[in-house]
Amino acid sequence: MRSVIYGAIITVFLASAGTVQAANDLDGKALFCTNSNNFSYPVYGLVFDKGKVRKWVVKGYSKTIQYTQYYKLVGTKRVSWTFGSLNRETLKEGGTQCAVSSPKKIFQKLDEIIATAKKRNKL
Repeated sequence: MRSVIYGAIITVFLASAGTVQAANDLDGKALFCTNSNNFSYPVYGLVFDKGKVRKWVVKGYSKTIQYTQYYKLVGTKRVSWTFGSLNRETLKEGGTQCAVSSPKKIFQKLDEIIATAKKRNKL
């Protein structure tokens, strides 16, 4: 009985360790995504860090985090989280096309969108 319990504990530990190491594969990477069919958030950024993905959007005149979720690798071609899934070969997240970026570039692009909106709005 004890050997079964110890075996289960070791299996869970090893599975968890493998997941953490795999998750670190994406840490520090980011994607800038464009979806012309989404009027509310036509562009957004996905930033991967510490095993989590954060979706950054422009809301009003601010950059905001729409969500933060743990992600997991599904085979070698997919990354999945509660609110989305990314094809690592095509860089499509759902119906949205993304491009490799950096967190800094994403924040710059979102700032440019905010600045442009401020210039256009007369009230």
